[in-house]
Parts: sequence; C-alpha cells; structure tokens
Amino acid sequence: MITCHVARKLAAGETEPFTVAQNCMIIPISTAPKSFAEKPQAWELRSDWTSLRACGTSPHHASVMGFMYERGQANPFAKCPNSLLLATVKQIERKFSTTLLVGFEAELVLLDETLNPPNSNVDPTTGDSTMSGLRSTTLTLIENIVDAEGLAGIHVYNFHSEGAGRFEIALAPMDPMKAVDTLMHLHEAIRTTCVQHGFKGTLTPKPTLTGSRSGSQNGSHMHISLNPPPPKAEGFLAGILRKIGALCALGMPSFDSYTRLVPDATDLPVRKISDNHWEFRFIDATANMYLFLATVLAAGSEGFSIQQELDWKDLGSFPHDLTTEELSFYGISEPMPRSLRDTKNIMGVDRHAEYIRLKEIEIEQFAKMIEEERRQRFLRIF
Repeated sequence: MITCHVARKLAAGETEPFTVAQNCMIIPISTAPKSFAEKPQAWELRSDWTSLRACGTSPHHASVMGFMYERGQANPFAKCPNSLLLATVKQIERKFSTTLLVGFEAELVLLDETLNPPNSNVDPTTGDSTMSGLRSTTLTLIENIVDAEGLAGIHVYNFHSEGAGRFEIALAPMDPMKAVDTLMHLHEAIRTTCVQHGFKGTLTPKPTLTGSRSGSQNGSHMHISLNPPPPKAEGFLAGILRKIGALCALGMPSFDSYTRLVPDATDLPVRKISDNHWEFRFIDATANMYLFLATVLAAGSEGFSIQQELDWKDLGSFPHDLTTEELSFYGISEPMPRSLRDTKNIMGVDRHAEYIRLKEIEIEQFAKMIEEERRQRFLRIF
C-alpha cells in the first residue's frame, strides 16, 4: 500500500517505480514463501493507471494494476502477463477487424472460523439457482460484494447459488484487459467482504473434503465473443480446441485443479452460445488470468488465421454416456487431462521450461501431502 501523495508522484513520473522481490513471479504454492530462482532478478512494478478504481470494501482506498518490468533485459516486459495480453488483443483486433469482449464468472464457497462450511439449518443452500441460502445474512453478504463492485464502477451481471454453501457472481462483458482487471478486483472484494462478515470466502478449487464427489469444487467460467462476427469464426474455436490439453496447464495450473474433472462430471469444457460467442470452463481462480486469456486468444487467432477446420461436432449427450466409437463420431479421440502432470507433459518442455520446472516442484511437494494439508495450503492463498 502507498499513500495518495506517493501515488500522485508515481503517476507524474516524479519518483522511481517500486521494486519487488526477485522471487515474485516464481513462488510455488506448495513451498511458499520459499522460491527457486535460477539466477538473480530485478523487477519493477510499473503502474497501469487506466486500471485505477475505488475499493468499495475500503472507502479510503483505491487499487491499480501493474506491469512487471525486468531490469537489464532487452525486452523488459517479455515475462509480463499483462503486457502479453495487451499485445495479443491489439494484434487480433487489428488483424481481423473485430472487437473482443470477455466476461468472467467467479465461484466461491463460504467457510466459518473452523474453515468448514457454516452449519446453517435455518436456511441451508440446497441447490443450484434456488433462493434457499439467500434469505438471510448470506444474501446481505453477497449484496455487499455487489455494492462494493458498483462503487468501483464494475457491473455485476448476476449472482446465484451453486449448491451447498457455494455461490457464483458473474461480471458484465468488457474489453479483455479490463475484464481481467475487474475479476481481480472482484476476487479481493469477495475475500474482504466475507472477512468483514466473519466468514472466509474462498475461490480455491477444492475448499472442502466432504460432500458430493469428495467435496465441493470451485471453478471459473470465461466468455469470449468476437464483434462483429467475422466470417468462418469457427476457426477461432478450432484453434483453441486443438490446444486445449496444453491450455489446461495455464487455466487449471494447480495440483487440486483437476478434482472437477471426474468421469461423471456433467460440465463440458466449452459451451457454444452463438456463432461468435463461447464459454470456456477449463479454468479456476489459481490461474494467472492475464496469461491464460492471452494464450487462449493466441490459440484462437492461430486457428482463425489458417481457417482451421472444426473437427468436433456439437455434443448433445454427456461424454460418460457414450462409447469410444460414439465419441469418435463427434471428433473426440482423447480425454481431457486428469492431472497437472498430464498437462505438463502435453505442453512440452522447450517453450515453457521455466513454468514446467516450477510445476514439477509443486507436483513433487503436493504429492507428499495429505488432502487436508493441501486444502489448508490453498486456503491460505485463495
């Protein structure tokens, strides 16, 4: 945190940018705060003043996002996820004469002081999109989150229950950079508001160990649309689907991210809403959303550029109800990755050596932990 006086000097270029620790980009969740830098690094945080917003949860505060600048490099922004997203969006919109819109949905679970679901027998949450669980203090809590976002100029599209103790908040669509900025703002509003109400609002993929399918799971959903719809927009989707296995390594980058991918899960990874609008579900709150969105858009751009054929047909059934031959008819020949190790192997080492090195550490360390130990580790951060 900095004071308004210092913020004004930063914005005017009258003081040097703040430096951040050399391990800021490479701390495995499994070993935090211990990190494994291969060489000394010097980073600066360059403020993105276009992202300046009031913090509705803390009236005297405002937030601003930043670009990561590595000193001593020919391209100091080369490793900055925010810079990558900004450049990718500009390239796509210019090349294809289209405007990208992105909207996110965030899932959260409420936990009490014991880090377990609150024991509410008066108004328990009984199902998806019902009023149960939203008739008393929980409704006030969610409304306070929505109001806080409104004070920051962020429009919430809707909110609803998602099952026992789980809720979803959907943001309105906007340009990709602002969409991720506002999602980060929403995440912080959720955590802060829940603490103010005596709860822990967590977005971690596996917040509990008991319940349906070995506990509740949190994910995120990302909507992407091309406006106006370019001709043969299916090439964009085909490019993403062609690389979906590797993209999971960035969208679901944690050891417990894959608890949602079980054989009887009814959700499919991609939902087509219209010819130029898709919902992507292979993502959770442990992802670096700037990096993930940039990579998804790049994959779509590549597919659109070469007019890649969409080999996959619309699946009108649940995959687990179909035989291998029936799945083949729809163009499905390979299953989704079932673990972080699967996605790491799909990515390949050459282009992602540093990322894979850190994920190897996470896989090794988390594999040694019991489920509750992993849960506690993720709850500390997410």
